[in-house]
Amino acid sequence: LALAGAELLVRTLDLVAAGTAPRQVQDETLATYAPSLKPDEEIIRWEQPAEVIYNQIRGLNPWPGAYTWRGGARLKVYGARIVDRLTTGVPGQLVATTGDGFIVQTGLGQVLLTQVQPAGKKIMPAAAYLRGYPLAKGEVLGCG
Repeated sequence: LALAGAELLVRTLDLVAAGTAPRQVQDETLATYAPSLKPDEEIIRWEQPAEVIYNQIRGLNPWPGAYTWRGGARLKVYGARIVDRLTTGVPGQLVATTGDGFIVQTGLGQVLLTQVQPAGKKIMPAAAYLRGYPLAKGEVLGCG
């Protein structure tokens, strides 16, 4: 499938470059529009399953970015991956730190946060964030 897709892509790019790619008018009656984002959709709700949170982080990257709260300060999250889909525990609780970042419990499963942005700072690897802003195991994120 990957080989066929690569070949199709090359043929398509050649057609576009030559100006001979077939054009098709969009049927406006079938078009849909995405609603505007609301500010509360940026807030990570740790009681949701890991997959929902992971998709929220991906979907809001690079703008406007998903965020949580830590000690009254906003912490934007730009990178994450699911490390567990079944574990339950206290949503938002720090489970562990790793060389790549820190693992947070969700309503169902756990996510590893890999790229964050503390308030007033640049986006950084979560591991670098931990060096400047250490987290204690058991600390709970999300209380604003």
